[in-house]
Amino acid sequence: MPASGRSSDSAGFGRRALRGAAWSALETLGVSGVALIVSVVLARVLTPAEFGMIAMLQIFVAVSHVLVDSGFSSALIRCRRTALHESTALLLNTAVGLGIYAVLYLSAPMVADFYGTPSLAPVMRTLTLAIPLNAVCVVQVARLTAEMKFRHLCAVNGAAAVVSAATGLILAFAGYGVWALVWQQLSVWGTRTLLLWLTLRWTAPLRWGTREFREMSGFGWKLLVSSLIDSLWNNIYAPVLGRCFSLKATGWYWRADTLAMYGPVTLSTMLSRVAYPVFCRISADRLRMSEAMRRLIGVSAWVVFPFMALAMALAEPLFSLVLTDKWLPAVPYFRLLCAAAALYPLHALNLAALNASGRSDLFLRLEIVKKCLGAAMLVATIPLGVWWVCAGILIFNIICVPVNGAYARTYAGMSWLRQWTVALPMAVSAAVGAMLAYLVCKLQMADWLRIAAGASVMALCYLAAGALWRWRWYDELKRLLDNG
Repeated sequence: MPASGRSSDSAGFGRRALRGAAWSALETLGVSGVALIVSVVLARVLTPAEFGMIAMLQIFVAVSHVLVDSGFSSALIRCRRTALHESTALLLNTAVGLGIYAVLYLSAPMVADFYGTPSLAPVMRTLTLAIPLNAVCVVQVARLTAEMKFRHLCAVNGAAAVVSAATGLILAFAGYGVWALVWQQLSVWGTRTLLLWLTLRWTAPLRWGTREFREMSGFGWKLLVSSLIDSLWNNIYAPVLGRCFSLKATGWYWRADTLAMYGPVTLSTMLSRVAYPVFCRISADRLRMSEAMRRLIGVSAWVVFPFMALAMALAEPLFSLVLTDKWLPAVPYFRLLCAAAALYPLHALNLAALNASGRSDLFLRLEIVKKCLGAAMLVATIPLGVWWVCAGILIFNIICVPVNGAYARTYAGMSWLRQWTVALPMAVSAAVGAMLAYLVCKLQMADWLRIAAGASVMALCYLAAGALWRWRWYDELKRLLDNG
């Protein structure tokens, strides 16, 4: 009877995970797809300098969101939470969010003076309103994630994406310039917060639990510091470039970076949302962790490598046709950043395995080691120009593969060499297909014909390689979730 109970529980978890994966994929693809389409339209209407202005402020928004979360989101997902846990987290998040906004509001003129752009102050004060809005819904998102209710998240985030898209497009075409980007971002958080509070009623009394705070902070503070370092690092480039180079160059870099990261981040978000609960459940079983990692790495490489390689090959006609010629200077940056971004899912899976083990101390140590390496790379490349900064990002991401793998090896059940062995056939096949697609793109044809011909050559090459290697990664993912 006990064995049967465990089997039934495992099967039930597997079914929930599979449903969660489907809804998470739908939400991520839908929201990211809407955001991508809107960003392309806005790029055609607005100037690189206006994008550069928003890019310089993203570091304040991103870091503040991390501080608001305080590491408690992961702690709520991982622990046996109670109403008092959630109430404590909500009170703390709200207080931190309001405090951070007050500091940023007062410091906006100093930031504007630092960049020599007076118009930056009102933009910063408005854009950072997203921080307290996010603060009051962190607990609801953690609850839905822990219970794998991705259908609910899909509906909320989908509606927020539609409202944001409409807001940004209407203001852009009405001639509001940079304010279209500001209110586009702000409307996402406002709509999301409103819908979460309307659909998830808060019935428990708001009380502070000192013991609950200590439980969550004991796990969460290390993740907070790790996330803070990571967020600072991921958003440091645009402010540095904005200080050292022109707003145009900053806008070109930021547009290239956001487009390059779109596919890998979208896939990593889908995988990590489901992988983290699965990893938490099987973290004590090294064999099952190894098998789970093998399958997830295979799935991510199978999807990401060909798309990123194709994007690199078709970058010039894509930018010219979709974004217009004013964005062509971003193409060299885009190609380097695509190569770096292709490794992102591999990094994310190793970090998810380490996180699920409960070793937030190792997670923090790993972040410090990597960011010291990255900082040295940035200092070395910034005097050489934006292209070299992008080349430094690629080199840094290559170095991070063995570094992440070395720290996560015990908990992921696989060395980084074994992980790379799983991904290597897809990487080689994608590279060969991309080279052929690039040669096709050098032919004298209309942009849309070059894109269609290059994509067709890439697809045929990659499908042929899949048949030769007998890849069945969709079946592997389904098997993982069924047995999770």
